Amino acid sequence: MSFLNDIMHGMKSSPEFEKLLTGEAARAVIATADACTKSRYENRKVEV
Repeated sequence: MSFLNDIMHGMKSSPEFEKLLTGEAARAVIATADACTKSRYENRKVEV
C-alpha cells in the first residue's frame, strides 16, 4: 500500500511496474481469460 500511496503522491515508478499502472497488464490478463473461456465453449485448448 505504501507503493501505491507514493505513486498517488507523485513518486515516479520504475519501468518494471509501468504496465501495472497503465492498465496494460490488466488488459492482457482479461484477453487471456477471454480466450480461455471461448476455447472452453468451443471444446478447444489454449496454450497459456
